[in-house]
Amino acid sequence: MNPALAVKRRFLLMAGCYVALWLGAWYSAQLLESWGSVSLWYLPAGLRFSALLLLGWPGLLLEIGTILTFVLLQFGTSDTPWPGLLTKDMLWRLFDLFAFVIAYAAVVFPLRWRLGGQLDLTRPQHSGLFLGAALAASVLGAVAGTFHRIGSNIISAAPWTEVLGTWFIGDFIGIVTLAPWLLVCIWPRLNHYLRHGRWTRSHPSTAAANAMNRRSDQQTTLVSALALLPVFVIPISLQMNQHFGLIALLLLLPLAAVALRHRLRGAVLAVMLLDGGLTLIIALSNQRDM
Repeated sequence: MNPALAVKRRFLLMAGCYVALWLGAWYSAQLLESWGSVSLWYLPAGLRFSALLLLGWPGLLLEIGTILTFVLLQFGTSDTPWPGLLTKDMLWRLFDLFAFVIAYAAVVFPLRWRLGGQLDLTRPQHSGLFLGAALAASVLGAVAGTFHRIGSNIISAAPWTEVLGTWFIGDFIGIVTLAPWLLVCIWPRLNHYLRHGRWTRSHPSTAAANAMNRRSDQQTTLVSALALLPVFVIPISLQMNQHFGLIALLLLLPLAAVALRHRLRGAVLAVMLLDGGLTLIIALSNQRDM
């Protein structure tokens, strides 16, 4: 097979997986919103940020294609008629679809240029730039979303600060939780697959490193699960006060232990698992209290 054609086929396969993950993350966010926990966990923001940072302009096209797929899916499953062309409602609809990816690109593309496409989270300067970009993208996304809600009369102008804060928190946590995991744990293998058609190199030393990473991931997953159990599940099952936020600080202890033992890879995986487990536990608790 032509190597260029093979690369295109692998990219299309990756794009299909990205669309599926994005849709799954969006519907998961809607489910958590119905349980009162949307501000803790908005993963589409992390996917969008990562695609733009890792892929550049192809990532922008991938995100736009994902949005159009989402629109077609909504159009095919909804009984509500779409607004006519060149109407105010249609303009607000288009703004809602594309304002976020434009806002993210305005932040991520300069960061990508500044880093030369090479982000190393073990370097303090790169970590600072990453956090600054995540903060800026979250603010711009929150402003765009709040402006759309007010302009299209979905909400009144009075509670705009609350909407802005909730939106910002959801996007920021979604980015800083998911994007580092994708950058550190997934992207090296995915990039090698896109280039060579294999997830890992065949070099013996690399195989040993992969085996070590698998053991590290297994140990990190086990530690995270055991940490969530006594900190949240047991107090909730005993009908203790699950809204006592300071109890979450106890999760810093196993997180610090994982970071010391398993370095950056273990730390980002532990953060994702602990944040996801925390969100799920709180959401289930909120649903039970309804």
